[in-house]
Amino acid sequence: MKKSHLLNGKTRRSFLALVATTFFLVVAFSLHAQESSETDAKTPKLPVNKIIATVSVGLAGTAGLAITPDSNILYDGDVGFSGIIPINVSDPQNPVIGNAIGTGSGGGITNLAIAPKGNTLYAVESINPLWVEGSLALFTNASSPNAAYLETIQGLGEEPGGIAVNPKGTQLYITDFGSASVNVIDAKNNTLVPYQLQAGNGPTGLAFTPNGKYVYIANFYDNTVVVIDTVTQLLVGSPITVGSSPQSVVMAPKGKTVYVTNQDGTVSVIDTATNKVTATINTNSPNNHACPGSAITPDGKYFYVVAQSSLQVVMVSTATNKILGTAVLMPNFPSFIVVAPNGKTAYIAANDEIFVVDITTN
Repeated sequence: MKKSHLLNGKTRRSFLALVATTFFLVVAFSLHAQESSETDAKTPKLPVNKIIATVSVGLAGTAGLAITPDSNILYDGDVGFSGIIPINVSDPQNPVIGNAIGTGSGGGITNLAIAPKGNTLYAVESINPLWVEGSLALFTNASSPNAAYLETIQGLGEEPGGIAVNPKGTQLYITDFGSASVNVIDAKNNTLVPYQLQAGNGPTGLAFTPNGKYVYIANFYDNTVVVIDTVTQLLVGSPITVGSSPQSVVMAPKGKTVYVTNQDGTVSVIDTATNKVTATINTNSPNNHACPGSAITPDGKYFYVVAQSSLQVVMVSTATNKILGTAVLMPNFPSFIVVAPNGKTAYIAANDEIFVVDITTN
């Protein structure tokens, strides 16, 4: 008799059910794997925010940080010393401290800024102990190992602190906290413009728009930010109400957004198209020790801001205005922050130490 290779009815039905079940599980597993893969692909890789080196600058503590456009030299201003300290950070994991360069003025450094081309470093000074007479020290060859003191421009107001260089490197604006005024420096001739601008009470941090047409200035005692037209030197519109006691101001790379760090632990987000606050970021950590610093990455994706009471620096997504990623824990109250132009490292000052932080993505 010829053997049949066909399954009987009962066995056939069981076999078909098994095949259908197996097919369903395979398809379900495949869809889940595909969905997971697509989800993973959409999840952005975040900066690692890991401390990779510590620089002890000693003396009385940092009062300003600035880094050259090539990301190779970091400058530290010391609050109790009339000069600056160059730090070679071309290898961020092995920073090398150079010799301090003094100004001889006897004033304490309060803040630093560097020209867009990296040729000149500017150091704001205030005479101790009264902090009533301000000056600006200039250092040449800032992007080379041979930086040198050049001269000092006298005549700033009381308690100068905030400083910003316009994108073309032709002007500097310096805020005088004590005298409620703003100085303008002609960087082409290294001269102080013979008039002061009025911004508000207790002007602190400031930042230029990328085209240099406007400068945004925070007023500590008014809880406002004002906008000045750099051509007419006049105020634009009404003061913008922000959080309590605003201090640092950061402009986004494309100039569409301004981030204002307030002493109450919030960050006010300003839309430059309307000059209105569109969001408030709460770090839940008031800033009551020195200047609460902040900085933005060159691609504009992440904003770093100090959270002093919790001894950390947090990272904010500029797309969502939400805190995310790993916070950088500090042993002391953090103050000044700069992000290297190459976007690979951030430098955070805390008392007499500077922490080198890897901010590359995973």
